[in-house]
Parts: sequence; structure tokens; C-alpha cells
Amino acid sequence: MKFWPFSRKQVVETPAPLSSQFVPMHYQMDPTTDDLLANGRLLRNGMVVLVEDSIIRQDVRRLDVEEVSPYDLERALEANRWATVTEIEFRYDDLVKFVAVYEDGSKKIRRYNVSYGWLVKLDSLVPSETEASV
Repeated sequence: MKFWPFSRKQVVETPAPLSSQFVPMHYQMDPTTDDLLANGRLLRNGMVVLVEDSIIRQDVRRLDVEEVSPYDLERALEANRWATVTEIEFRYDDLVKFVAVYEDGSKKIRRYNVSYGWLVKLDSLVPSETEASV
């Protein structure tokens, strides 16, 4: 996959394994491996999550073309990959902030309104959280 980091003149090759971490824009929850958190107030450190709203995710099929904008790639890197929640903070009445740690070890600070739903990997839940979501 190629993208333009600064201008149309400089084309950089991205590592192939990165694309394997993306989920499709319209990923549907798999009840055998995933659960749904109704809002961001339910997020906890250690959970492996994906923002539930497909409008926030990018159409990763577009990333297979020769030329991908830095904006589209950045959005896909942030929203189309499962991330482990760390250093979570709840700010004001309606904001959740956390450091997302991705499978490749990269990290990104993410901020969302608590009204967004989240998909969570069942194996990242502690038993009391699993029982509460059933």
C-alpha cells in the first residue's frame, strides 16, 4: 500500500502487515468473540475495543489503491483497528479520553463523546464485566 505523507511527489511504501490489522468500515459484531458497550462510560483499562459507529471508520477497501491521502490513512489507523484501552480518563460529563495501544505497539491518544458505543473483545473483559453485559 502506498500513500503520500507530504506531497504528491514523495511516495512511501507502508509495511504490509499493517493492513492485516484493519477491520472493514461496516464490521459487524461477532457475538462469539465480541460484545457491545452501549456507551463510553463503560470503558475500562485493559479492554480491547473498536468504536462501534461505522461512520467514524474508514472504507479500508480504498487503502488498497495506489494513492491514499495521509488523512484517510491516519483515520484508518486510528478507527479501523482494535486497540487496548490504557490510561483512561473521564472528563467533564461527556468526554472519555484514553491511550489506545494497537497490535503493532503504536499508541494514540483518543477522545470521544461518551455517547459513542464500543465493541469489546470478550476475552479482554474481567468476569464481573462479562456477567454485567449479559
